[in-house]
Amino acid sequence: DWSSGEYSCDLSVQEYVGSSCSKDLLDVIQKCGNRFYAINNRAAKEELEEQVEQLLTMIMAMVEENKGTFYTQEMYQEAKKKLQDKMEEQRRKAEQSDPLHLERERLIRKLTEEKEKMQRELEERVKKEIGR
Repeated sequence: DWSSGEYSCDLSVQEYVGSSCSKDLLDVIQKCGNRFYAINNRAAKEELEEQVEQLLTMIMAMVEENKGTFYTQEMYQEAKKKLQDKMEEQRRKAEQSDPLHLERERLIRKLTEEKEKMQRELEERVKKEIGR
């Protein structure tokens, strides 16, 4: 049995979470490898200390499972892909809503390339002058 605020029930935390939580929370829990932990804040001091110890053990096992990092390379790649997809979607929306968007982007790229070229040429001139 456990309690949350003024609510208490005869379900285990796992049963409660599985049956009563929002889809968004269940999605987060699933993305976390179906790992979550609840602490009974009304427990006696000894039980609270045991719960904290269990939580720390769970965290250490997770870090070890991820080879000492907070996230895996696979998780990073997935997040990176989602970000790129979102940016691409925003770019497409901007193009559709602004007919001059593509022309502006082309001009920005051209000016950036010219600036980089001029900077390289200037650096080469400086190197030649210093070498004299």
